[in-house]
Amino acid sequence: MKTVHGRLVVAMSYLSIVGGCGAPAPRGSEGRVSAILPRADSGQRFRFVALENDMKAGAEASAQWLTPGRSPFDAFVRSSFGVLIEADGSDIVIRGRELDGAANDWSLWTRREPTAFERVVPTMLHSNAFIVLGELQNGDLAVERWLWPKILGAYYAELDPTVQPIGVPVRTGDTTVEVEGGVFVEPRDRFPRPDVGRSPVLALSGVGRVLAANIDPDGRFLILLRRTASGDSVVSQVPLSPVGPIVDLVTSQQCPSLGAGSARICAGDFARQGRIHTINVGSDIVYLSDPNNDGVISGWNVMRVADFEDAFPHYSWSRTW
Repeated sequence: MKTVHGRLVVAMSYLSIVGGCGAPAPRGSEGRVSAILPRADSGQRFRFVALENDMKAGAEASAQWLTPGRSPFDAFVRSSFGVLIEADGSDIVIRGRELDGAANDWSLWTRREPTAFERVVPTMLHSNAFIVLGELQNGDLAVERWLWPKILGAYYAELDPTVQPIGVPVRTGDTTVEVEGGVFVEPRDRFPRPDVGRSPVLALSGVGRVLAANIDPDGRFLILLRRTASGDSVVSQVPLSPVGPIVDLVTSQQCPSLGAGSARICAGDFARQGRIHTINVGSDIVYLSDPNNDGVISGWNVMRVADFEDAFPHYSWSRTW
């Protein structure tokens, strides 16, 4: 694996798995499993989305598929560190998988974080920084930034920050991963266990119900799929740096595919097209174009999933989030 100044660079982390993986474990649970090689499966398949991976070295790993009921950790044998964040009602459930290099064995842990919201939609900037969108009783939406603290003996990820505002082309910084203190410690033996840092970012009213969200890899904005009071589904951009008014990019009246219901939003860099934000809805993918990664969406299109995968094959991805 590639290292820079003693740190593992772009170790794979991940955002979401589509499909059930069992009920969340209680807060603070830990365990160990032996590495299980991914296997070929028939029937319905679900693709995982890598938060940050080295596609040149790990294209095969990024194309692995999971079937419902399988552990999401099975597909990550080529990475040393992974975090899955998901909503369970008003709680956030964070699952981690870390490689003990000395023992060549995996350690798994789960942590449940309650919130004061009615419902939450999480997204991830990198494996230690999350954005949580929380619905309040009055229907307003609060946006918080959560920072997973450094813990002695645990893996920790950092992403080189972007300081440019929307409108200025940027190159997304590198993600680096290291073990805090340099020596891996079993999750059950790590003390102290500090709380997750939470800080408010902004509050929004009149947004409606958020169906899916994704943070720009450079932290400049959110992409939301939301259901308005009138019943329309709308893809919107919420500027965060600096905070600005919501920009509606495409509606279900323009693109009926957006009315399919649940969705998943991702981002990727492609060899010829540059940055693309994808919204997976049903059997279609709606994608937003930002060729020079200046944060200004230049247009949108919609394709069937199979057609999209033909147009944007895995080997043409340089990075995905």
